[in-house]
Amino acid sequence: MQKRGLFVILSIIFFAQFAIAASDSASSSSYSIGTLHEGISESNGTSSSYQDSETLTIFGGGNFTSSTYSGDSVWFPVIINQTVVAVETPATTTTPTTSGGGGGSISSIVRQVTDLEVVPDSFGINAVAGRESEIKLSVKNIGSKNLAIETSPHNLDGILNFDVSQFSLPSGEIKILTIKVIAPSEAGIYTGKIILTSEGKRFEIPFVINVNSEFSLFDVSVDIADQYKIIKKGQNVRGQITLVQAGLQEEADVKIEYTIKDFEGNVYSTISETIAVIREKSYEYVFKTSDLPEGDYIIGVEVVYSGGVATASHQFKVTSTLFENTDIVILIIEAIIIISIMIILVIIARGYKTKKRI
Repeated sequence: MQKRGLFVILSIIFFAQFAIAASDSASSSSYSIGTLHEGISESNGTSSSYQDSETLTIFGGGNFTSSTYSGDSVWFPVIINQTVVAVETPATTTTPTTSGGGGGSISSIVRQVTDLEVVPDSFGINAVAGRESEIKLSVKNIGSKNLAIETSPHNLDGILNFDVSQFSLPSGEIKILTIKVIAPSEAGIYTGKIILTSEGKRFEIPFVINVNSEFSLFDVSVDIADQYKIIKKGQNVRGQITLVQAGLQEEADVKIEYTIKDFEGNVYSTISETIAVIREKSYEYVFKTSDLPEGDYIIGVEVVYSGGVATASHQFKVTSTLFENTDIVILIIEAIIIISIMIILVIIARGYKTKKRI
């Protein structure tokens, strides 16, 4: 009986460890890349354009290597978004106003072509109004048959221009796509998707472009902690907003607009407030998502001041399934492993005492 119990416990540990390894594969919800370092300790990788310490490994953090991508301000973490219905504004808020958002279809990211591996799997870039730049997209055929692929922008006509409209990709090979980005002449935050189509199936890469005025007097950023990048429906999201004066260091009143969009361009909420800024201002903003359906969204922050607009955005996902949040899954699995190890130690200790008595 004792041996049978030990076998069951060891089986639980085995499958739990397997689940952890699977959650850190190249198709995890945090990253979708070909090179992902896994291990008990932290293992770092490097990139000429991006380095991050949030890649999940079994017990530590780890970075990845991207040798195929170069570009400005790219978010490698999976496109995650958000939407706002009501906002708890900081104490410094003055003259807040709110306008309701529009409807439209929910923008969920589609990954029907399972034989493709794309790096990066989402884009978030900064640009200056009217200027051009280039980005690179690595597409690998990880399937067993050749693929005929067509490229197209969605909701980004006139902004994204591909070097090829269609191409053939043999099994195991990689194609590097060059995409010209033409920033709109009007400052703002624009959302859409890069679409790869093969045999009637789609693979979507979310795309956000934060367009700033040519001569920007402010820098703005919005950061969301890891636990809010994938949230359960109705869960609050906390974001850290930072404003920095890039020009004259004197007090100025600016209008802040917080916008929630999906990747179809639908606006779900727009909230504004006027605040005073001198040199630098950082504060936390709490977004409530109780009325948001499942889907992929962005929080956009626009600083509107006399003479220009500065923009920033961050992405996150709303889901009704708790276990889509890999952090929670890993915590549960780790707890199972720890409890199982403790049970095994108790069983071994009892067995040792029994033998000692004999």
